Formats: sequence, C-alpha cells, structure tokens
Amino acid sequence: MNPESPNPYQITGVAQNRDGSWFLTAGNQEDAVAFNRTDFTPSQFLDTGPFTDITLSTDDIYLAVAGEQVWVYPLTRNQFILDSIAITDENNGLGYQLAFNPNNSLLAYVSEESLSLWGTTELENLASVIYPLAGNFLGQPVSLDYSPYGNLIGLGMENGLILIFGIPASVAE
Repeated sequence: MNPESPNPYQITGVAQNRDGSWFLTAGNQEDAVAFNRTDFTPSQFLDTGPFTDITLSTDDIYLAVAGEQVWVYPLTRNQFILDSIAITDENNGLGYQLAFNPNNSLLAYVSEESLSLWGTTELENLASVIYPLAGNFLGQPVSLDYSPYGNLIGLGMENGLILIFGIPASVAE
C-alpha cells in the first residue's frame, strides 16, 4: 500500500467463493468490492477500509477482512453478510494477513508483532504468540498459510524470512 504511488488504489487481497461465481477484492481504498464472475458486475459490500487482506473460509461460511482491525462476517447460504464480529480492536495494531485452517475451525491473523488464532466455534481468541525478534527487523508480514493438515502455519516476512509455527493439538482440534 503506497498512497504516494501513481495508482494509490492498490488491491491487497482477493478471495473467491467455492463455486467460483463471485470474487472479492479489497485494498487501500475505503471499500471492498464483489464481482459477479458471469458479467463482472461490481458491487460494494464493505466500506470500513482500507484493508490489508481478505479471505473466505473454504465452506463459504465466514468472510474475514484485516485492516485497522480484524473482522469476521458470518455469511448465509446466499452470501448476504450478517453482522460483523470484531476480533481485534484499534489497540491491537494493524492486522496484515489472514488464513483459515483446512477445516475452517481456526482463523489465523498476524500483525507486525504477533500471530493469533481465533476459533470459529468458540468465537474468541484461543492462542497468541509474539514472534521472536519481533519489530522492525522482520518487517511486515506478507503471507500466511496453513499446512494441508492444519498442524503447521507458515508466515512470510517482508525481509524474506519464513517463520513456521506448530499449532498446539488442543487448539487445532
């Protein structure tokens, strides 16, 4: 996100629903936009930006967005957004990257200093870890993803460092 660039409206996240009929974009503008895949008709659906990431659970039940806060939006079967759940507040710092685990029971989210796990069943934070050497040395998180079995999570940092974390069995179940 660089407001001084020639194109200040940069896309920072893209998500697609399971059947591929819609895709969602979010970036450093104030809104997130959904596009109908058939005719590419856009429609604004969130106006709480700017955003650093956006992701859908693989079962299309949750939409998560990160920015000044991290929010989760439970979705109905026809994709209408219900009330949001703020899982961080303005005191937590900027949220950068998001990822649901393979069975959609956990949402991982990262800031410059910590990795947190939020339970979709419990609707609360279950675990948090401060990175070793956190701060300016590592830079901004740029990628986050679970292993196929959901027992590991990888975090890519701006400086090229990759951090791998084990997910505690008590949290991963």
